[in-house]
Amino acid sequence: MLACVYVVAFVGVLTAGLVFAHTAIHQFSALQAFLALFEVVNLLICIWEIALFSYATKVAKEYRGFREKYGVNGELPRPMILFQDITLDQAISLEFWSTIWSTYALMDPAYQDCTSFGFWIDTGNGITTLIPTVLAAIGMTWDVMPPRVLGLISFVVHYQEFYGTVIYFSQYLYNEKYVGQPLLNKTIVATSNAFWIIAPAIAMWTFYTLIDTNNADIFRT
Repeated sequence: MLACVYVVAFVGVLTAGLVFAHTAIHQFSALQAFLALFEVVNLLICIWEIALFSYATKVAKEYRGFREKYGVNGELPRPMILFQDITLDQAISLEFWSTIWSTYALMDPAYQDCTSFGFWIDTGNGITTLIPTVLAAIGMTWDVMPPRVLGLISFVVHYQEFYGTVIYFSQYLYNEKYVGQPLLNKTIVATSNAFWIIAPAIAMWTFYTLIDTNNADIFRT
């Protein structure tokens, strides 16, 4: 089965489950549905970021191999990892998914360099935001803790994601890492970073209301 099918299934099943449960317990909320999607996608990225940290040496070695095979102009492997036919064992393997980063490093070499800001902001986010991401996803529907506490934790975590992405993308643009890259690569970088700026900004505003009101009515009424 294609790797992207496993990704779509992971994101789709978890997001649909969260939205269905919320609708059954409260009512449908477009805001909850959007943030549920973002939290699930972010959970997946957290797992991939842990893979980057765990297999940093492999990522660097694989990146060098890709550069030798495909050149230095940003040409991506064929087929890309998401379009490879993989087994279930590979689908649940951190080592397999670390290839996401050796591929992305062809667009920004920071991810194969464990001394770079890009490496540490992403691996740091993966380790520190995984549990708060789960809490935010389920806390919109179930009272896992007082709303003000959930709001405070979630506001800080989403600010971290927002700030880290803004700084990362700023240095990417400032250092003109996009120069000489194919349009596809520029689109991938721009789209992914835009999503991780816009969605955390919406989440910050949303969870601030929980701090302000000490209730989760913004999701439930």
